Amino acid sequence: MLRNILTALAVSISLLAGPAWGSAIYSVDRDVGVGSVKGTIVTDGSIGDLTVQNILDWSITVTDVGGSFLLTPETSLFASNTPLDIGVGLTATSGALLFDFDDGEDYFLMQRYEIGDGGPFWFLANDWFGAGPSEVVYAGPDQFELGPDYEEIRDARLGITERSGTVAVATSISVPAPGSLGLLAIGLTGVTLTRKVRR
Repeated sequence: MLRNILTALAVSISLLAGPAWGSAIYSVDRDVGVGSVKGTIVTDGSIGDLTVQNILDWSITVTDVGGSFLLTPETSLFASNTPLDIGVGLTATSGALLFDFDDGEDYFLMQRYEIGDGGPFWFLANDWFGAGPSEVVYAGPDQFELGPDYEEIRDARLGITERSGTVAVATSISVPAPGSLGLLAIGLTGVTLTRKVRR
């Protein structure tokens, strides 16, 4: 009997402390000019300014007037004006991922392949080539594929919306917190033990 109680207690404690249960999933569903950004970002559950280590996975479809492109860990990278181990420009709360468009220094960029090739991207920044604080999406070919016509073609395709202030760019999808799962396990263990004692 004591052995069963200790086993149940050990299982409950492991559920309370288990890191796998701590991840948070955020849903992205944004209209950006004539384009859109849709998908999910998975973090390790950290609250506050995120680093690249805090972002575990993503599946983001960027769409412009010419088509769509799926950004995943296999097809894209992050960039920011700060080292990625210090920040990616996003701040996590329990309910949302936020970006401050009024911060004159920060930006967030999720882009296909190598940063700087101009390929499909989702860009949040205090300035888009003089247009002011903006959110921008582009799903087309990069500058190496298009050559000297890249900027003209990109500008004709991209979705752009002026933004200001701190904006929730993704909202949390409800997932059980580790503490809730642990409490559930303790409750179920108690019910099981009570039934065994009554027999």
